[in-house]
Amino acid sequence: VEPLTVAWMLGFSEKDVMFDVGANIGVMSVIAAAVRGARVFSFEPHSENYAVLCRNVAQNNLSDLIQAWPVAVCDETGFDNLHIMDIRPGGANHAFGEPKNFLLDQQTFPHIQESYSVRLDELVKSGILPKPDHIKIDVDGFEYKVLAGMEACLAEGMVNSLLIEVNSNLD
Repeated sequence: VEPLTVAWMLGFSEKDVMFDVGANIGVMSVIAAAVRGARVFSFEPHSENYAVLCRNVAQNNLSDLIQAWPVAVCDETGFDNLHIMDIRPGGANHAFGEPKNFLLDQQTFPHIQESYSVRLDELVKSGILPKPDHIKIDVDGFEYKVLAGMEACLAEGMVNSLLIEVNSNLD
């Protein structure tokens, strides 16, 4: 578990809304919901991770607080390839759209899964999702695309806090 992320979530209030972008198997989603009572919207496009995420939500009796979405969050809405580095549950370093690694260098991936991406701005504006209080982003180098797809959310000042796992090797 990532201690800085957990410490950040301990500052949430009950009923706060968190978007967990790049939720993987849902560890952080479960902590936010179980410990703080947050409403969590988890986004995970990798099919194996998404399946475990859904099991974790069910096994922790958190279906009333966590909604899991099997999609990538990006700067465009549409279909594309999810380039998968590790097919096993919990695997990471995948890339939606462009076959690039976390350093944004061209990469050959051993697996490809077709997937769909959404823009958070569209989901919030249309009322499909509520306005987020907190957003966690962990997408292995593609954080800039997630941020581009939520410019309106950020510009309108609706987000109280934003935690982004960044790659310090990028300029």
